Amino acid sequence: MPATQDDLAAFLDRLGIVTALATHPPLFTVEESRALRGKVPGAHTKNLFLKDKKSRLFLLTALEDAEIELKSLHHVIGASGRLSFGSADLLMATLGVIPGSVTPLGVINDQPPTVTVVLDAALVAHDRINCHPLVNTATMTFDSADLVAFLRATGHPPLILPLDQAEGRATVVFAGEEYGTGSSRDWAAKGTQLLGIRAVVARSFERIHRSNLVGMGVLPLQFQGGTSWQSLGLVGDELIDILPDAELRPQSQARMVITRADGRRQEVPLTLRIDTPIEVDYYRHGG
Repeated sequence: MPATQDDLAAFLDRLGIVTALATHPPLFTVEESRALRGKVPGAHTKNLFLKDKKSRLFLLTALEDAEIELKSLHHVIGASGRLSFGSADLLMATLGVIPGSVTPLGVINDQPPTVTVVLDAALVAHDRINCHPLVNTATMTFDSADLVAFLRATGHPPLILPLDQAEGRATVVFAGEEYGTGSSRDWAAKGTQLLGIRAVVARSFERIHRSNLVGMGVLPLQFQGGTSWQSLGLVGDELIDILPDAELRPQSQARMVITRADGRRQEVPLTLRIDTPIEVDYYRHGG
């Protein structure tokens, strides 16, 4: 028998996860939930139960208004071939819920684990998240960090990836010593900007190239001490947030927040390599 709402509540309680519960008429679509749920604080979700050509199962949880392109999604989440929706029978057999009640909390019923859970990075960035507690007549609210903790406790450590196709995402480049050394340094900086790269984090910079990056509106930042992308164990599937000094003071300290694919976060101090007041003006005006 699938877990009940009471079983779920007891499991969350054992994990020390504090929740809030709002009841409402049955909701089957995002549009209906917007109209009927009332003012429930926190990010609201939509959930896609999918399978790939090798019958691997995926559960995607994203912000309710996220635009997700199924045709190319398999490249993002590492699926085999195009994705399709799992049937209602497969949904019930795997997650113990019916269409309209799909929720990441349903993995409590997926034992042993067969489903790969993928969380949208934009969703996890919210402090509070709302999901159905196995039924579509209620909405449960809890901390986003607690959702990740719940998923791990059920044997479903989530992938946390940018899924919203409408959300523009810049690229961050990580580099070693004397980044930019060589000929055509001005063209190299222009190419960096044209590729959509908005920040370069390096162990050190070639002097002229660093200045050219600022002139192209690309933010140069430098690791401190013995830190490097290698020592941080970066592999390329992380979400990076760069938080410079609000005033962009020359050579001030910045923060880099790394969100790894399993949800772990790490904050790393950097040095802002905008070195002069005139460079601050250049950067503020887009280069």
